[in-house]
Amino acid sequence: RNMGGSTVVSNSFQPTPKLAIMAQKALEDAVRDLPPLPAAIRYFDDYHGQIRSIPRPAKQMRWQIWKFGVLDSISFGRFDPSVRPLIQSWVTWMVINGDPDTAVSYFRGIHAKAEEMSKIISSLLLEPVDAKAYWEVSIIPSNLRYGQRVSLKSLLNFFCDQSIGSWSIEYALFVSRLTIGQKLDKYRSVRDGEVFLTAQEEALIVEYFDDLNEIVKTDQKFIPDGRLREACLLYWSYQHGVRPLQLSMINLNDVRQHVWNDGPPSIHVTIEYAKQRTNQSQYNRTQTRTVKRDWAWMLSAWLERRKNRPITLDLDRPDSLFGIPNVEITQAICNLTETITRRRRTPTELRHTAAQRQVDAGCSSLELAEFLMRSRVTTGLVYFDFSPTQADRINKALGLSPVYSALSEIIKNRKVDKAKLLGLPDDQQIGAAPHGRPIIGIGGCGIGQSHCRKNPGLSCYTCQKFMPLNEREVHEEARDAVADTVQEFIAAAKYDKGNPAFMQLRRTLESIEQVLDDIGSEAAK
Repeated sequence: RNMGGSTVVSNSFQPTPKLAIMAQKALEDAVRDLPPLPAAIRYFDDYHGQIRSIPRPAKQMRWQIWKFGVLDSISFGRFDPSVRPLIQSWVTWMVINGDPDTAVSYFRGIHAKAEEMSKIISSLLLEPVDAKAYWEVSIIPSNLRYGQRVSLKSLLNFFCDQSIGSWSIEYALFVSRLTIGQKLDKYRSVRDGEVFLTAQEEALIVEYFDDLNEIVKTDQKFIPDGRLREACLLYWSYQHGVRPLQLSMINLNDVRQHVWNDGPPSIHVTIEYAKQRTNQSQYNRTQTRTVKRDWAWMLSAWLERRKNRPITLDLDRPDSLFGIPNVEITQAICNLTETITRRRRTPTELRHTAAQRQVDAGCSSLELAEFLMRSRVTTGLVYFDFSPTQADRINKALGLSPVYSALSEIIKNRKVDKAKLLGLPDDQQIGAAPHGRPIIGIGGCGIGQSHCRKNPGLSCYTCQKFMPLNEREVHEEARDAVADTVQEFIAAAKYDKGNPAFMQLRRTLESIEQVLDDIGSEAAK
């Protein structure tokens, strides 16, 4: 069929020789009519809070660009000279009007196909109707990745904004309606549940924070600077789902602390929104978060070290709270989660888990968007699709749901028999009556109950220092006692809004079931 002078076949855009000549001339005309590059390209570096510049861009094949505290570079050497000035003008436009990170990302999208760019761009500079045919018949079915098509669409937006070739601002809507192809489901891992931390992983992280803050309260000098900083970073990622980019941009003057003589400090931190798709001027660019009081000791200790004495770590900015860019923050969080849980978890997975906790606790879609600091409410709806119903929550509490079936491995090899249990000191023999239900002789404690800050009996099954007794009957009685307590909570409707005691009972039941399964497996052998 004929479209505006071009000949298009069913599976490929086949321009006539005349049209190919027209495409080449369109490219030459577009390059000739380009305004010269500025003497220096200036942009604002959000991370360091200062103006940066790319000096003499027209005379350099390699440009160095600061993004999120890291100096990156891009090279134009692989592009054909016929198209290189157009690519340089496009990158200049993105850096000045957008942000450096997006500019570098989009540039790399087409840099991977640099040798093909001359033909592709010349075809896109044809009359819009011919460019659309080329897009639909050649670009979409090609082996270009989704991100590379996004980069090419950004190039078309640049053509419209700068009136390059036959394009003008009137075609902006026309370009926005061009399809990019099937997008990968970025929430697939959320729907599958792969990104969520298990109940045991969360219990280990919580226990790590509890233990560290107890040490900080008594004598913090034995905790190295690096360990304290990593713990604070993990706290923000785990508890609040804050992105590494946002953590890297927190300054000392964004933190307000009130110290009380008879209790933990009260700390409030102002955090900037980041990575918003819509115009941020429509929304508050900052949000203030309160640090969990029980865990505020470690952040208070970090603040003290940052303000009152030279710190032993290199800081990339004098006013930065943590002093490292987002790439290093990601690495630090991954390393610490691996140390604590023996499984490497990313800040993204911690953020997904924090979001799911909020939904499971009963928050609305608007409250979730506020928690995640997102401008669009609809982007968090996937968590509601995954969230269990009210009946499912009850099943989880009764230990019937497979969602939380992946529990502790540490208890498998730490069981004790009755003789060994009776030989332990009295302080290390666990016995309690939580909610009036006696739980006695379930196992031993590695440190002794007098040194435990938690509720013995309920917390022991989820503790890595627990040594369960190798007898099913004892744990079956404990399970029945806790299950009766859960039924009381259900009858009183206290499971709503993620009641902490109810959540603890649920985790305890899951852990008891795991102990019983382990004992049964060993008996079968």
